[in-house]
Amino acid sequence: MSQMLGFRSRHSLSHCLTFDSGFMAESNASFAKTTSDTDRSSIPAVLDGYLGGSRGSNSLHSLRALTESMTSSSPHGMDSLSGSFSIAMYHEPGKQLFLIRDHVGSRPLYFTHFGSTFVFASTPKAVLAGSHLVTEINPDAISLFFSLIAVPDPNTIYQGIHALRPGHFLMFTGTTVSVQRYWNPQWCSKDAGPIDEEAAAEALREALEKSVSDAIGQCDPAKTCFFLSGGTDTTAVVGLAAKSGMNPVHTFTIGYSGEGSGYDHYNEFSHARRISDLYGTVHHEMLIEPADVRRFLPAIIARMDQPSGDAINSFLVSQTVPDDFDTVLTGTGGDEVFIGSHWYLQRELLAERIAKWNRIPGLLRNILHYLTPVVPSRSVKRRLRMLRDVASSFRAQYHHLKFVFKSHDRIRLFTPEFESLLGARSNPDAIVSMYDSDHDRLDDINRYFALLLQNEVTNLQLRDLDSMCHANGLEARSPLLDHRVLDVLVKVPGSLKMKDGTLRSFMFRALHDVIPTETRTRKKMSFIVPMDLWARRDLRDIIDNALSRDSIIQRKVFNPDAIAQIRSDFFETGKERHPFKVWMLTVFELWCRFHIDQPLESPVPDRIEDLFR
Repeated sequence: MSQMLGFRSRHSLSHCLTFDSGFMAESNASFAKTTSDTDRSSIPAVLDGYLGGSRGSNSLHSLRALTESMTSSSPHGMDSLSGSFSIAMYHEPGKQLFLIRDHVGSRPLYFTHFGSTFVFASTPKAVLAGSHLVTEINPDAISLFFSLIAVPDPNTIYQGIHALRPGHFLMFTGTTVSVQRYWNPQWCSKDAGPIDEEAAAEALREALEKSVSDAIGQCDPAKTCFFLSGGTDTTAVVGLAAKSGMNPVHTFTIGYSGEGSGYDHYNEFSHARRISDLYGTVHHEMLIEPADVRRFLPAIIARMDQPSGDAINSFLVSQTVPDDFDTVLTGTGGDEVFIGSHWYLQRELLAERIAKWNRIPGLLRNILHYLTPVVPSRSVKRRLRMLRDVASSFRAQYHHLKFVFKSHDRIRLFTPEFESLLGARSNPDAIVSMYDSDHDRLDDINRYFALLLQNEVTNLQLRDLDSMCHANGLEARSPLLDHRVLDVLVKVPGSLKMKDGTLRSFMFRALHDVIPTETRTRKKMSFIVPMDLWARRDLRDIIDNALSRDSIIQRKVFNPDAIAQIRSDFFETGKERHPFKVWMLTVFELWCRFHIDQPLESPVPDRIEDLFR
């Protein structure tokens, strides 16, 4: 009996391995690997990423300690692991394979199994290459993608391929697969009493210092750099690295330019320069033109493991980093975990509106419900329906704020034939319910934090960051998402994290000497690309080709009339101000043309237009 194993190579699509009644792994620069049958001092394990520890410690030592604690039921000591990792270990006595994914999912890990055969890899295509699966799209995943912007774990876009969820481990015993959770954050209950604020702030500072130190200490400092937007999160990581004694600190920033107005809104050069001057970094800047986006778009699409409504920003900034560097530290996830995202403010505003709605006597609310269809004003009618729908539950509020294609959009989005293929798992509300199943006891801010962490951070930001950085020869590390940091944050009530309506108030308390006042008080800017400008000007022809009536009919997924209406709402009538919907539809079509319609290892096209031939 032979099983196929695979992990991603740093500069290639995949790297597949085989073993027979033992674990065998070949040497590769991307991984700490050893063989169990040729070297008695080596360990039967594969590591993608790094394991935390004291500065200068070796991840291989931590991995060996973990394998030495293995039993026939599980590897002990997983709760003490830190860092960014996917791990595969083979337990020789029990003939068992274990897969472990880090706490927040910064490293991907996919698998499939049929009978006595098990295939795993860091990319879905490597799983396809190492198995007998036919490249077939998962209809349920398509439905989920168009609501959640990304396909949520444990689902994947490919039929028959699964993703191991963060904070979980898998055991394969030769015929069966079992999955268990090893990390279960101890959230602060909304009914909990007051905490020692000073001690909690000190604990957060210590955890952040340790996380940044570990991320730096596990790599070559001369080959390590930082993304610096000049915002709070990247400033925190750069500042802590500089204060730890790292010298020099190389920082990279991108900005945007093009014909017409509007690009200045997206540029943070001046803010990044101030932070660079403050900490004495070696600073690098790159200006992105629309022509660059068209040039890089084929590579972006090709390196998307699954369709994504994001990814472009991560690719553009990572491609500016020269080959001299192989590791980059980022501020990814800070908006969500430190309560710094504008979505928190929007949720608070929505909560206020719901409170006002609920103060209306029940009889009057019922009357308004029945009268809503005949209200002449479309905007008033929309608001009444929204309040009625979202007032029912917290999850309905999340649906309203975060879903791109909401329930009323989805009614006509898919063809009847495609709808008939969808099962119970295609409902995005069910995914939210799964993520939120044990969070009823949390205050609203922490509950929203938990949902954003599990969906937006893991399924979108970290997945895109990992694939796009690897496309440019970089390993990305996100120390703000270290589980030791999160273990502190989950114990802090939401009222301290957003005190008196101030975003990031608890973070600022812990890092008062790291993040300068100007950075703390300036207007929030998100790390986003000017897609609204590109969609209307520079990428319009690509969108038109991807969403042409012929393309839509041939794909057999969407109702062509519904897609025509979405295009009209954005390009012509202005009813849809943001490009999210048209761009997600475009990315999906481009992704399918490369990953589904072409052979498995097709070369990346020279031009995006080549996909329409």
